Amino acid sequence: MRTLTNRMKRAVTILIPASLLAWGGLVLYGQYETPAAPPTVPTGIISGQAVGRVILDSNLNTEVLMYYPSIAGVGSNLFNGTPSAKTAFFSARSNKFKGTALVNLNVGVLALSPDSDQIVMNVYFNPNPDRDFAKPDTFSDGQLVGSYPVSTGSTTLVDGVSASFVYSAQIESSNDFVFRDKTYNGRTILPGFSVFLHGAAPTFSISLSNGSGFVIPMAGVMIASDPKQ
Repeated sequence: MRTLTNRMKRAVTILIPASLLAWGGLVLYGQYETPAAPPTVPTGIISGQAVGRVILDSNLNTEVLMYYPSIAGVGSNLFNGTPSAKTAFFSARSNKFKGTALVNLNVGVLALSPDSDQIVMNVYFNPNPDRDFAKPDTFSDGQLVGSYPVSTGSTTLVDGVSASFVYSAQIESSNDFVFRDKTYNGRTILPGFSVFLHGAAPTFSISLSNGSGFVIPMAGVMIASDPKQ
């Protein structure tokens, strides 16, 4: 009986430290492997609407102007009055970048030239907007709330018929902004996204042959993406 009791004591002595080690391992795991908080908008979900224009000069130097009717996590009807480009609280303007045209019969692709700067979309908030597509500077009026370098993108045109504009971007820097009495930050609202826009294509074959520029009006949606991927 005494021998059985001694064995039980040794078993308890061994089991208790083992359980503490296992618990300690969980504590250490929690300290060093805490997962990052997920973005406000789940990956793959439509995160907003975008309306804009791609503007190209005779040398295919390009600029993109956009405004946002809705942004998930911020709201819809994002206008200061009657909905239009003029009254949009939130806009985006790219840096100037250089494109090159690849033409396959009546289908063309506008790609980034090898010697071009990377495309960066800068997003702005203006509580008193007065935007005008004829005045690109009005799309960068207001507070800079986020800068999104574009990782990849392309514009596809069917001559005189249709156009599509797609790109993916991840946030590089952001600032807090106050809108409708709430404080927001682009890094938590939309750290990464892809844009899918569709529009009407000009007769780009004529524009390319005579060396003139052209404008592509477009509209579509943004899709939230995982910035870690």
